[in-house]
Amino acid sequence: MQKIAFCLLVSTFLCGCATTSTTKLNIDVPSQVNFIFTDLRDFDTRQSIKASGSQGDVTVMGDDAITPPPAELVRSMLYIEAGHKLAGKSVQLTRFRLEIVNPGGKIDEEQLHNVASSTPGMSPAAVVLAKPFIQLIEDTRSFKQISVNLAVVINNVEVSHILASTYQGRITEDNVNEVLRESLRQLAQKAANM
Repeated sequence: MQKIAFCLLVSTFLCGCATTSTTKLNIDVPSQVNFIFTDLRDFDTRQSIKASGSQGDVTVMGDDAITPPPAELVRSMLYIEAGHKLAGKSVQLTRFRLEIVNPGGKIDEEQLHNVASSTPGMSPAAVVLAKPFIQLIEDTRSFKQISVNLAVVINNVEVSHILASTYQGRITEDNVNEVLRESLRQLAQKAANM
């Protein structure tokens, strides 16, 4: 019984602290559009990146982590939402950045020490074993941010849109897709209204 409880706790910990690193957006990708579409993004900006810094863990989803690829998503949404207004025009994708910032939860070491020292019979090993679970709880309580930064140039006029949303707990593929879909839709609406 103890073995099952331990395995359950470990699996909960491993599943609970991860942030999605790939996403698939269900969108109809037309084989042809009525405007000229070119992807002008630098190769470096198309790569996935994971880094840690003062803000916490930062995940940038590149072309390899997004299905359909970003250029296809932008082209499709522009066609669906603004195809009639873009007919015959030149559209160039110049920026696509999907970023997740996870500041992570912080363990209050002083409070942990106070609890451990005021609890009769608590061993130092129990404190060491408790830390990963406390970290999981703190990570679940922390707020993460998903941001999407898009820009296209339509007949030499830039149209851009930035959208950021905050979520508490684990970032799921549904969270990412919600922000991505809304960003694409708003960019397409701006393109239609120019």
